[in-house]
Amino acid sequence: MRTGANGYVLKLSAGEELLVALQQVLDGRSYVTPSLGARYLRGHMGDLHELTPKQREVLRLVGTGLRSKQIAAQLGLSVRTVEAHKYTIMQILDVHSTLELVRRSEELGLFF
Repeated sequence: MRTGANGYVLKLSAGEELLVALQQVLDGRSYVTPSLGARYLRGHMGDLHELTPKQREVLRLVGTGLRSKQIAAQLGLSVRTVEAHKYTIMQILDVHSTLELVRRSEELGLFF
């Protein structure tokens, strides 16, 4: 998925699953074979517990499209503190840009 794919289906998957995956991708969503997706999430669920409540709040606000300066004003923090939280979250989730951060967070169901 990091290389730009929008879906992943195992060769062993049933034809019906392929049709579901194609429809998901055509609708602008992503699709990952459930068994593979579950394995991936299990590997990253521990990472999610490493986030502090403040980091989760910063992440939620990043997901709404706010910039660091706006987040800092809303949470009563310095811009530098917001950037530090964001950097730490990016390290935990193993991403290298804000766009990747938002995408990974959506994949992991962190936005509510």
